[in-house]
Amino acid sequence: MVEGLTLALTQAGPLAVSADLHVLPGQTLALVGPSGAGKTSLLNAIAGLVPAVGRVQVGDDVWQDGRQGLPAWRRRVGLVMQGGGLFPHLDALGNVMIAQGRRDADAALALLAAVQLDGAAARRRPAQLSGGEQMRVALARALAREPALLLLDEPFAAVDRPVRRALVALVAQMRVMSAAPMIIVTHDLEDAAGIADTAAFMVDGRIVEQGPHVLADPESQLGRWLNG
Repeated sequence: MVEGLTLALTQAGPLAVSADLHVLPGQTLALVGPSGAGKTSLLNAIAGLVPAVGRVQVGDDVWQDGRQGLPAWRRRVGLVMQGGGLFPHLDALGNVMIAQGRRDADAALALLAAVQLDGAAARRRPAQLSGGEQMRVALARALAREPALLLLDEPFAAVDRPVRRALVALVAQMRVMSAAPMIIVTHDLEDAAGIADTAAFMVDGRIVEQGPHVLADPESQLGRWLNG
Protein backbone atom coordinates (compact mmCIF):
# COMPACT_ATOMS: atom_id res chain seq x y z
CA MET A 1 0.00 0.00 0.00
CA VAL A 2 1.23 3.49 -0.86
CA GLU A 3 0.74 5.75 2.13
CA GLY A 4 0.13 9.47 2.15
CA LEU A 5 0.77 11.66 -0.87
CA THR A 6 3.21 10.76 -3.62
CA LEU A 7 3.72 13.53 -6.15
CA ALA A 8 5.80 14.03 -9.28
CA LEU A 9 4.39 16.90 -11.34
CA THR A 10 5.46 19.33 -14.01
CA GLN A 11 3.52 22.28 -15.36
CA ALA A 12 4.51 24.35 -18.35
CA GLY A 13 2.63 27.55 -17.60
CA PRO A 14 1.78 30.18 -16.68
CA LEU A 15 4.75 29.42 -14.41
CA ALA A 16 6.96 26.39 -15.06
CA VAL A 17 6.78 24.08 -12.04
CA SER A 18 8.66 20.87 -11.31
CA ALA A 19 8.09 19.05 -8.02
CA ASP A 20 8.70 15.63 -6.51
CA LEU A 21 7.29 15.17 -3.00
CA HIS A 22 6.18 12.49 -0.56
CA VAL A 23 4.11 13.34 2.52
CA LEU A 24 3.10 10.65 5.02
CA PRO A 25 -0.38 10.32 6.57
CA GLY A 26 -0.79 12.73 9.45
CA GLN A 27 2.37 14.56 8.42
CA THR A 28 2.53 18.27 7.62
CA LEU A 29 4.93 19.61 5.00
CA ALA A 30 5.65 23.34 4.93
CA LEU A 31 6.22 24.60 1.39
CA VAL A 32 8.36 27.72 1.64
CA GLY A 33 10.18 29.97 -0.79
CA PRO A 34 10.27 33.49 -2.22
CA SER A 35 7.21 35.14 -3.75
CA GLY A 36 6.63 33.93 -7.28
CA ALA A 37 8.42 30.63 -6.71
CA GLY A 38 5.37 28.62 -7.81
CA LYS A 39 4.02 27.44 -4.47
CA THR A 40 0.39 28.34 -5.17
CA SER A 41 0.67 26.99 -8.72
CA LEU A 42 1.83 23.66 -7.30
CA LEU A 43 -1.12 23.45 -4.88
CA ASN A 44 -3.54 24.27 -7.70
CA ALA A 45 -2.00 21.54 -9.87
CA ILE A 46 -2.35 18.96 -7.08
CA ALA A 47 -5.99 19.97 -6.59
CA GLY A 48 -6.66 19.62 -10.32
CA LEU A 49 -7.47 23.30 -10.82
CA VAL A 50 -4.80 23.81 -13.51
CA PRO A 51 -3.43 21.37 -16.11
CA ALA A 52 -0.25 19.50 -15.24
CA VAL A 53 1.70 16.43 -16.31
CA GLY A 54 2.96 13.71 -13.99
CA ARG A 55 1.63 11.58 -11.16
CA VAL A 56 -0.40 12.37 -8.07
CA GLN A 57 -1.26 9.45 -5.82
CA VAL A 58 -2.98 9.67 -2.44
CA GLY A 59 -3.07 6.36 -0.62
CA ASP A 60 -4.07 3.82 -3.25
CA ASP A 61 -5.97 6.39 -5.33
CA VAL A 62 -4.24 7.75 -8.44
CA TRP A 63 -5.51 11.26 -9.16
CA GLN A 64 -3.13 12.01 -12.02
CA ASP A 65 -1.14 9.78 -14.34
CA GLY A 66 0.70 11.44 -17.20
CA ARG A 67 -1.64 13.94 -18.82
CA GLN A 68 -4.75 12.13 -17.61
CA GLY A 69 -6.21 13.20 -14.29
CA LEU A 70 -9.38 13.23 -12.27
CA PRO A 71 -11.35 16.49 -12.41
CA ALA A 72 -10.99 18.70 -9.37
CA TRP A 73 -14.43 17.84 -7.99
CA ARG A 74 -13.47 14.14 -7.80
CA ARG A 75 -10.24 14.74 -5.87
CA ARG A 76 -10.81 14.51 -2.13
CA VAL A 77 -8.89 17.70 -1.39
CA GLY A 78 -9.56 20.06 1.48
CA LEU A 79 -8.26 23.29 -0.04
CA VAL A 80 -7.89 26.56 1.87
CA MET A 81 -7.12 29.35 -0.59
CA GLN A 82 -5.37 32.62 0.13
CA GLY A 83 -7.88 34.88 1.85
CA GLY A 84 -10.20 31.94 2.47
CA GLY A 85 -11.91 31.90 -0.94
CA LEU A 86 -15.40 31.93 0.58
CA PHE A 87 -18.52 32.39 -1.54
CA PRO A 88 -19.72 35.93 -0.74
CA HIS A 89 -23.42 35.18 -1.32
CA LEU A 90 -23.49 32.32 1.22
CA ASP A 91 -23.36 32.58 4.99
CA ALA A 92 -20.72 30.69 6.97
CA LEU A 93 -22.97 27.64 7.35
CA GLY A 94 -23.72 27.60 3.62
CA ASN A 95 -20.04 27.84 2.77
CA VAL A 96 -19.32 24.75 4.86
CA MET A 97 -22.35 22.78 3.63
CA ILE A 98 -21.49 23.32 -0.03
CA ALA A 99 -18.36 21.22 0.49
CA GLN A 100 -20.26 18.27 1.95
CA GLY A 101 -21.04 15.20 -0.13
CA ARG A 102 -24.45 15.00 1.53
CA ARG A 103 -25.76 18.26 2.98
CA ASP A 104 -25.93 17.98 6.77
CA ALA A 105 -26.50 21.23 8.67
CA ASP A 106 -25.84 19.63 12.07
CA ALA A 107 -22.48 18.24 10.93
CA ALA A 108 -21.57 21.63 9.40
CA LEU A 109 -22.47 23.44 12.64
CA ALA A 110 -20.34 20.95 14.56
CA LEU A 111 -17.36 21.76 12.32
CA LEU A 112 -17.90 25.49 12.83
CA ALA A 113 -18.03 24.89 16.58
CA ALA A 114 -14.79 22.91 16.31
CA VAL A 115 -13.08 25.98 14.81
CA GLN A 116 -14.64 28.11 17.57
CA LEU A 117 -17.40 29.86 15.63
CA ASP A 118 -20.77 30.09 17.35
CA GLY A 119 -24.28 29.81 15.92
CA ALA A 120 -24.64 33.55 15.39
CA ALA A 121 -21.49 33.69 13.25
CA ALA A 122 -22.76 30.72 11.24
CA ARG A 123 -25.53 32.92 9.82
CA ARG A 124 -23.24 35.76 8.74
CA ARG A 125 -21.89 36.23 5.24
CA PRO A 126 -18.14 36.64 4.67
CA ALA A 127 -18.36 40.45 4.47
CA GLN A 128 -19.80 40.42 8.00
CA LEU A 129 -16.94 38.32 9.39
CA SER A 130 -13.45 39.37 10.42
CA GLY A 131 -10.43 38.05 8.53
CA GLY A 132 -9.74 35.52 11.26
CA GLU A 133 -13.37 34.36 11.27
CA GLN A 134 -13.34 33.96 7.49
CA MET A 135 -10.26 31.75 7.75
CA ARG A 136 -11.96 29.64 10.43
CA VAL A 137 -14.88 29.08 8.06
CA ALA A 138 -12.44 28.13 5.30
CA LEU A 139 -10.76 25.59 7.61
CA ALA A 140 -14.15 24.10 8.56
CA ARG A 141 -15.09 23.89 4.88
CA ALA A 142 -11.87 22.06 4.09
CA LEU A 143 -12.66 19.46 6.75
CA ALA A 144 -16.23 19.13 5.45
CA ARG A 145 -14.83 17.47 2.33
CA GLU A 146 -13.64 14.55 4.51
CA PRO A 147 -10.36 15.06 2.65
CA ALA A 148 -7.69 12.54 1.80
CA LEU A 149 -5.31 15.52 1.46
CA LEU A 150 -5.26 18.99 3.00
CA LEU A 151 -3.77 21.94 1.09
CA LEU A 152 -3.47 25.29 2.87
CA ASP A 153 -2.26 28.36 0.97
CA GLU A 154 -1.00 31.16 3.24
CA PRO A 155 -3.77 30.70 5.84
CA PHE A 156 -2.18 33.21 8.24
CA ALA A 157 -1.22 35.96 5.80
CA ALA A 158 -4.13 38.36 6.27
CA VAL A 159 -4.44 38.35 10.07
CA ASP A 160 -2.56 40.02 12.90
CA ARG A 161 -0.26 38.21 15.32
CA PRO A 162 -2.76 37.35 18.12
CA VAL A 163 -5.28 35.94 15.60
CA ARG A 164 -2.46 34.16 13.80
CA ARG A 165 -1.47 32.32 16.97
CA ALA A 166 -5.05 31.10 17.38
CA LEU A 167 -5.18 29.98 13.74
CA VAL A 168 -1.87 28.14 14.08
CA ALA A 169 -3.40 26.23 16.99
CA LEU A 170 -6.47 25.44 14.88
CA VAL A 171 -4.36 24.13 12.02
CA ALA A 172 -2.54 21.89 14.49
CA GLN A 173 -5.98 20.73 15.65
CA MET A 174 -6.96 19.98 12.04
CA ARG A 175 -4.17 17.44 11.87
CA VAL A 176 -5.69 15.70 14.89
CA MET A 177 -9.19 15.81 13.37
CA SER A 178 -7.99 14.50 10.02
CA ALA A 179 -5.27 11.91 9.47
CA ALA A 180 -4.77 13.25 5.95
CA PRO A 181 -1.32 14.49 4.90
CA MET A 182 -1.13 18.28 4.80
CA ILE A 183 0.84 20.76 2.71
CA ILE A 184 0.88 24.32 4.02
CA VAL A 185 2.31 27.26 2.09
CA THR A 186 3.57 29.99 4.39
CA HIS A 187 6.08 32.83 4.43
CA ASP A 188 6.27 32.79 8.22
CA LEU A 189 9.00 30.33 9.14
CA GLU A 190 8.20 30.59 12.85
CA ASP A 191 4.67 29.39 12.14
CA ALA A 192 5.99 26.72 9.80
CA ALA A 193 8.40 25.41 12.41
CA GLY A 194 5.56 25.18 14.93
CA ILE A 195 3.31 23.13 12.63
CA ALA A 196 5.37 21.20 10.13
CA ASP A 197 7.16 17.88 10.48
CA THR A 198 9.15 18.49 7.31
CA ALA A 199 9.66 21.24 4.76
CA ALA A 200 10.41 21.83 1.09
CA PHE A 201 12.19 24.91 -0.26
CA MET A 202 10.93 26.03 -3.68
CA VAL A 203 12.79 28.43 -5.97
CA ASP A 204 11.89 29.36 -9.57
CA GLY A 205 9.28 26.62 -9.82
CA ARG A 206 11.52 23.80 -8.56
CA ILE A 207 11.84 21.99 -5.25
CA VAL A 208 15.54 22.46 -4.51
CA GLU A 209 15.65 21.03 -0.98
CA GLN A 210 13.38 19.05 1.30
CA GLY A 211 13.47 17.22 4.60
CA PRO A 212 12.91 17.73 8.34
CA HIS A 213 16.18 19.66 8.63
CA VAL A 214 15.31 22.42 6.15
CA LEU A 215 13.67 24.87 8.57
CA ALA A 216 16.13 24.45 11.44
CA ASP A 217 19.51 24.19 9.73
CA PRO A 218 21.18 27.57 9.02
CA GLU A 219 23.45 25.76 6.56
CA SER A 220 20.50 24.48 4.48
CA GLN A 221 19.82 26.21 1.17
CA LEU A 222 16.82 27.89 2.81
CA GLY A 223 18.96 29.03 5.76
CA ARG A 224 21.62 30.48 3.46
CA TRP A 225 18.93 32.24 1.39
CA LEU A 226 17.42 33.80 4.52
CA ASN A 227 20.85 35.03 5.56
CA GLY A 228 21.47 36.60 2.17
